[in-house]
This record gives sequence, structure tokens and C-alpha cells, in this order.
Amino acid sequence: MSCTASGPFLWGVVITEAGNDPKVVGLVYVAALVPSEGESVASVTKPYPPEPLGSEVRADAEGFLTLTPKGIAEDFAQDLPDNEKQVLTATQVPPQPPFLGPQSPPPRGEPSHPGA
Repeated sequence: MSCTASGPFLWGVVITEAGNDPKVVGLVYVAALVPSEGESVASVTKPYPPEPLGSEVRADAEGFLTLTPKGIAEDFAQDLPDNEKQVLTATQVPPQPPFLGPQSPPPRGEPSHPGA
């Protein structure tokens, strides 16, 4: 069985690594970071000014990252009704900090960049 992996924003790093699995036949980057070999989220975004949401990320005692209620309300889901923002705040699944730092493995193929 084969599959196509897709990922938005930071998950571009994750699907790039998943693309090295022989069962993955394609990758779809949806407004995502597309790292080259040896790049990380931190290295790709370093030349750009920080996003407002970045100051609203918090690490807990185990190192898992979550967004503050303010970050969700003002920068992540500002167009949702308040009750849905509360659900997002309560149910977010936090990644661990290494998610932002590891270098990307070599991709199996070069990504296509429409409009480039």
C-alpha cells in the first residue's frame, strides 16, 4: 500500500522525513516550510522577523510546547467564535521542542515549487 503525505506550515519538516519511506509516493506541502537537507525549522525561519504567535508559545515541565490562550485568540484562531477558541486551547496536542530543532534528512526527491 502506498500513500501521499501532506502537511501545512511546520509539518512540512515532518512530511519531508516521512517522504523517505518507500511507501510514500508523493508529498504535498500546503503553505509549509520545505527544508533542504540539513535545515531545521529554526534555520529556515532565522532570517525573518519573529511572528507574533512565537511569543505565545510555552514549554511545560516535560518540554512540550503549547500556545497561550492569548496566542490562540489573537494569532492562531482569531476568526473563530470564543467557544471554539476555548476548545482549541483545551485540546491542543503539543509537540516537543526538538520538533523545532532537528535537521531535516535528505529528501527522496526535490519538492516542486509552483510559481517559482
